[in-house]
Amino acid sequence: MGLNVPRYHSGLRAAFYRGGTSRGLIVTASHLAAYDQATRDRILCAAMGSPDPDGRQIDGLGGGASSLSKIAIINAPGRGFVKTAAEAGNPLPGVEWADDFTQARDRRTGWDVVYRFGQVPIKSGTTVDWSTTCANLVAAVAHSAVRSGNVNGKRIDQHLLREGHAITDEFRFPLRILCANTGGRFTAHVPVARAGSLWQPVDVGSASISGVPGTAPSTIVETPLDGPVLLPTGNPRDEVTLPDGSTIAVSIVNAGLPIIFVRASDFGVDFNKLTSHPADLDSDGALGARVEELRKAASQLCSELRQLYFPGSASPKVCLLHRRAAYKSTGGTDVTEDSNDIVARAISVGQFHRTIPATVLSALGVASGFKETTVSEIIREGSSDTTALTPKWAKELNKGKRGLIRFLRVGQPAGVSSTCIRVPAGASQPDAILMERTAKLIMNGDVSIPAQLM
Repeated sequence: MGLNVPRYHSGLRAAFYRGGTSRGLIVTASHLAAYDQATRDRILCAAMGSPDPDGRQIDGLGGGASSLSKIAIINAPGRGFVKTAAEAGNPLPGVEWADDFTQARDRRTGWDVVYRFGQVPIKSGTTVDWSTTCANLVAAVAHSAVRSGNVNGKRIDQHLLREGHAITDEFRFPLRILCANTGGRFTAHVPVARAGSLWQPVDVGSASISGVPGTAPSTIVETPLDGPVLLPTGNPRDEVTLPDGSTIAVSIVNAGLPIIFVRASDFGVDFNKLTSHPADLDSDGALGARVEELRKAASQLCSELRQLYFPGSASPKVCLLHRRAAYKSTGGTDVTEDSNDIVARAISVGQFHRTIPATVLSALGVASGFKETTVSEIIREGSSDTTALTPKWAKELNKGKRGLIRFLRVGQPAGVSSTCIRVPAGASQPDAILMERTAKLIMNGDVSIPAQLM
């Protein structure tokens, strides 16, 4: 079954978190290192209640939607038996150098936590998709890493002294996170406070995000754009031919994951249909089939997309767009035209999202920084100025840096979500995405797993 590594529980020790508008199970690597990858996947699928042909994940912690069927495996670099697992021929997913302690210690390019993201299938199969990432869950990973001791407390002490904070202060700690799946990096500026001799994430705050009731502490997720090619095809706009012979203009942007942006009207979806409940859009089988045709056709434009695509894969995602407008949210509130810069509906793993994935939100921000993308064109049609408003948290994070902050407000099913991109002085494209997220610990304990899987 695996390595002779001690097991400390009869079930799977894990923490269940909300991160942004997603929800997922977070497991420390040491609790899975003893198994081969196929067994790990089966254990994680069982924990989430997959497979469930009815799509409810009734027998586990999943919520029957791709945004509620997520997994994160975390560890401090080189810890959690990851090297022992690799030596036994059962490496954890991701780039080979993720647990290189020497690289991780580099002050400029290193990382404090390794994050492996898994998209758990819902209706069929027990193979977890480890090829993508989730920026929403980064906020939860940051909170969990601090709470579980996967972050060296001395790093937080050093930051406290360097910034001149008092030991009793609550402050944002810049936690560096490596996404092993893609090799990309995030910095989560997570609020922490001293609890006795330990550092803990702050649990109470006043930040709110659309699609999540109530308030929570603000965690700022900063994503440097020094890794992926932002325009995978090399073009701000491409044309794709579908099986019926029709040609559609698309913009494909990668700010962590490739996203295919298309005008809803070009796709045969009018505004009333676009702003109907996501469940109604899900029930349109013809629309779903056409989305999959678009994904497949667009994925032939370059090798990066071809490698990621398979039927039902989490990437590339598709996002339908409309100029800013007024509509009712799924919660029944009025979204005014002047409260958004663009209306978007994202589709992933065959489902319309009930909010908007952070990776799609990030890509929208990046796309708005290129003049000839479909996104920029639609924003201009709505006469929006994305440089007019800058939130306080973005100004604070950008203090002392020269450049422009663009603030984009996106109308999504549950309301309005926002993101910022930072464009350095004299630069033609952004160098970072800045996004405010919140996170909440829902459960910490053991998840019951069928004995035959363990």
